[in-house]
Amino acid sequence: MDDQAAIERCQAGDADAFRHIVEQYQAEAMGHALAILGNREDAKDAAQEAFVRAFRALDRFEAARQFYPWFYTILRNCCLKLVTRRPAHARESDPQPEILAASADDGGERQSRLLEQALMRLSVEDAN
Repeated sequence: MDDQAAIERCQAGDADAFRHIVEQYQAEAMGHALAILGNREDAKDAAQEAFVRAFRALDRFEAARQFYPWFYTILRNCCLKLVTRRPAHARESDPQPEILAASADDGGERQSRLLEQALMRLSVEDAN
């Protein structure tokens, strides 16, 4: 089943069809949430909340659009909301730069996560 078919089935009342969407995008959503939040548990919470919100808003989703960019907006907002709920001292501490050296046991996951975190801290001016 493709995304459009799953969404159309959900919009027609088949809530179980949303499973396809979750399975399709869960790993990508976790990666993005982890890059924003820097904490695996917070990322899980944000991704789960984003999928719930997306499911509840599917009746307003335009079938001609791609799902993930729409969903990513929801996910990002869930992450940012979670960040604002953190205690002020947790938000103010800026992580210290780390050397990006892949260890043999992480398969480069840590390196990718650190790179994504660094990219998320760039401003629009930095990117130009």
